[in-house]
Amino acid sequence: MQKNGNAIIHKYTLNGYHIVLDTNSGAVHLFGEAPFAMLDYLDGTVSEEPPEAFFHSEYLRIFGL
Repeated sequence: MQKNGNAIIHKYTLNGYHIVLDTNSGAVHLFGEAPFAMLDYLDGTVSEEPPEAFFHSEYLRIFGL
């Protein structure tokens, strides 16, 4: 995932684990399926509400609603 040409995070799944690397801080995070999928919908801004598009696709798929 990139923002303005600068790498912010790298995300991948390995052996069933959803891993997110923060290249700026060097932090390694393990995510659940829903938060991991939500990363694809973030645009670099911070909001208190999750991205609207997430609920119409990934949330329904993940939770089978």
